Amino acid sequence: MPTLSLEKVLTTLQKENLLKEYIVDNQWQFAPNMAPDLTVAKLAYDSREVQSETLFFCKGFNFEEKYLVQAVENGAAIYLAETTYENIDAIGVIVTDIRQAMAKISQLFYDFPEKKLTTVAITGTKGKTTTSFFAHGVLDAAFPGKVGLSSTESICLDGKNFEKAHLSTPESLDLFAMLAKALSNGLTHFVIEVSSQAYKLDRVFGMTFDYGIFLNISTDHISPTEHPTFDDYFYWKRQLLVHCQTLILNHDSDFYPLILQTAQHSAKNIYTFGFSSEADLQVIPQKKATEFQLIARKNALAEATGTYALHFPGDFNFANAAAALTVASLLKVPRTLTGPALEKITVPGRMMVFHKKNGGVIFVDYAHNYTSLENMVTYLQHTYPGFEIGLLIGAPGDRAFSRRGDFGRIITKYMDVAILTEEDSTKGDVREINNDIKKEIQKELPLYELLDRTDAVWKACELTGPTTAMIIAGKGTERTQRRLEGTLDYEGDDAIVERYLTQE
Repeated sequence: MPTLSLEKVLTTLQKENLLKEYIVDNQWQFAPNMAPDLTVAKLAYDSREVQSETLFFCKGFNFEEKYLVQAVENGAAIYLAETTYENIDAIGVIVTDIRQAMAKISQLFYDFPEKKLTTVAITGTKGKTTTSFFAHGVLDAAFPGKVGLSSTESICLDGKNFEKAHLSTPESLDLFAMLAKALSNGLTHFVIEVSSQAYKLDRVFGMTFDYGIFLNISTDHISPTEHPTFDDYFYWKRQLLVHCQTLILNHDSDFYPLILQTAQHSAKNIYTFGFSSEADLQVIPQKKATEFQLIARKNALAEATGTYALHFPGDFNFANAAAALTVASLLKVPRTLTGPALEKITVPGRMMVFHKKNGGVIFVDYAHNYTSLENMVTYLQHTYPGFEIGLLIGAPGDRAFSRRGDFGRIITKYMDVAILTEEDSTKGDVREINNDIKKEIQKELPLYELLDRTDAVWKACELTGPTTAMIIAGKGTERTQRRLEGTLDYEGDDAIVERYLTQE
């Protein structure tokens, strides 16, 4: 079990210019060597997890002093905070930035586990989870049972078992604890999704990744609780570009010149992938909807050259796979291993295809922004020529407000039938959210509004005719629905479709 002395905590914070002062018996001090001889054996930012010898972080926008009181009652001997608290019977370490301080102390407590793993970080507006599963799968083919994963969908810390994730990128304390556990389980490689919020909220502060994949950028996550502007969103996305040893960039991405310039300023090695003939690893779709070819134009990527097949179709999935195969090639994983592995990889909630007896096709997918939906439509138009395209969609009530208008525009541009419903409405009113979507719909079409998502998914199944491709978008395999009253159990889009088909 790791331990950490108070003096080491203070010395580290002082070195990072994060320490303001520390308080012992109401006396303010700054010199670490004057600190009491105390050792902590646990870190926590949730007062309910505190026990004796715990260092407690006073973190969060909604933090209240009562949480610190509870932590001290439960055994916390030291607390870190951005402000002083009088009448607290514990040593107070006052810092300039609590999130950065938590990241540095967590990294120190767990002895820099990221430096003992080969790390692959992935960011982008769309495709992060799919790419993370591809990267995990092709690396696991070469290092069986030695590859970990932290994605929006799943976490794997032992190379074998997967559990449901709760955040795209965990809080820094949780992340370093996860990496330490992965190491103790004998893992050698770790794949992690890194969101813009991870950088903005210092969840990966102080980390440098071995490999970084930048997939793409488009407008999303614009709201008072996420990013106020696209510029802010793009800036935090680009932070991955300055915290990696080797970068892998999508040559086809919007704003590619800025992405490349930022990468060139920081990274030691840069490789590109994409459909462009100028990419270091060019993607060429084949006649079969699930097959693509890669052509390498750099010797370091030569092992990736060849023809591949995926478990599910779509050019956008070919690009995601190319990103993962770039990493595998740089790690000298042979195509004889990556090819067969790639064909077997499935991603929960992505491109799940269901066929009705009448010939209609239903797609359940996690797609939740304009670009992801447009990619799906492009694939459907190519694969099911002449089919009508339908969409079931909802928008969250507390984030990514720009999606509402985007969904109205995607319906206007492509859809023949649409169903509006709930998707994690939280504090928002589903009717008002759907009204925001409807304001941007500029054409006449069959438009249904069902406030309960279960009813809406069932209706989507009913509306799927012999020549209809119906997209049920947004939640994939999620089994919860967030409403004002809290997080509630939800059957799941895929499960509802399966239940409908069994009753046909």
